[in-house]
Amino acid sequence: MAFLPQTFMDSLIAYPVWMGAKTKYKNEHPTASESEAIDYAREMVKKTIGSGLSQDVAAVLNKG
Repeated sequence: MAFLPQTFMDSLIAYPVWMGAKTKYKNEHPTASESEAIDYAREMVKKTIGSGLSQDVAAVLNKG
């Protein structure tokens, strides 16, 4: 329950980033498969927003 506002805000940002990245990939690679476009979109969300997982958080934040 404590993370509900953060989760809500993340979804407002993550979905448009994902959709835009998927569309961009399909436009730039017309012969690419749907799964390739989805993988690219997931990677772009991970790179731009992160996931909160330890590998997505700066090392200094993981120490404490």
